[in-house]
Amino acid sequence: MKDRYLWIGLFIVVCSILGNSLYFQSKQLEQPIFLNHYYETYAQHESPLTFYYLSNISEPVEVSYVTIDGVTFQPSIHNVFTMWTNDPYIPNYEQKFTHHYLQSVTLQFPVQDIPYAGKDGIWTFNEMRVTFTNGQTIDATIGEVKVINTLNDTDALVERRASTDNYNKSNYLSVLKPITINSITIPFSEEVSKNVLTRIMLDPKVINNPPTSQDFPFWYKDKFDIEPNENNVYVSNANLYPIHLERDDWIKLYTTFNPDHKSYFEFYIKLHGTTNDGETFEYNVLIGERVYLTQQDVNEIIAEKQGGHKK
Repeated sequence: MKDRYLWIGLFIVVCSILGNSLYFQSKQLEQPIFLNHYYETYAQHESPLTFYYLSNISEPVEVSYVTIDGVTFQPSIHNVFTMWTNDPYIPNYEQKFTHHYLQSVTLQFPVQDIPYAGKDGIWTFNEMRVTFTNGQTIDATIGEVKVINTLNDTDALVERRASTDNYNKSNYLSVLKPITINSITIPFSEEVSKNVLTRIMLDPKVINNPPTSQDFPFWYKDKFDIEPNENNVYVSNANLYPIHLERDDWIKLYTTFNPDHKSYFEFYIKLHGTTNDGETFEYNVLIGERVYLTQQDVNEIIAEKQGGHKK
């Protein structure tokens, strides 16, 4: 009788070990998964861009090199927020989850190596061929990146200060000479527009006929639990244009991100207009947003992009 209970106990232990092993294997990535990034940068700045990916805790991997449109780029510096340790068996990582690390690779894009296309001098890519230090190579979808050859900013506006609070990133601009703003745009309209709200605050004397209603995204009031009725603040796609501004007038931009988004953003809000001399201009305001992932976010990303090559 005792032998029977012993064998039953051993059977339960073996089943438990086997079940845990199968569960662990079910959580392992087939290959590292890159998150979505929506980056816009100007080549003359030669600013490095950081890309984030998930790897298995059981087999974390660093990026050896990246090939994009036939051009090879070597990793440069690690992101300044990367965790570090003296233990050689623990890799650099941004966040740690139950079965996965969030790691990063930072790439520099030297001007001479960028394969521009078209008369506009814009290089756009959605995929990278990534080779890791273990020899594995994957084709990773990364969202969308635009590298623009030339920055054409106007001297009619200047950014005086920028700040961030619990809800918004704000940029305060001062007008240096009379202008008319005809539109305000953001890149990556399909992806960004559903995750970001851009509003503008103006001196009351500037707006003759303020809109009676404004189009707010569904998540704004739901997530922030605030009333979208600030005085003299208007959704930038409202019927506001053209906006005439004199010297020493001001304009304040508010950028609010959907707190549920799981992408990385770095792009320019563009103000398009004309001066009193009839010259067209574009003014660029840099906006950046880094997501902090939860375990649920990671689970959803893996479910969507298991294998690292599905969009």
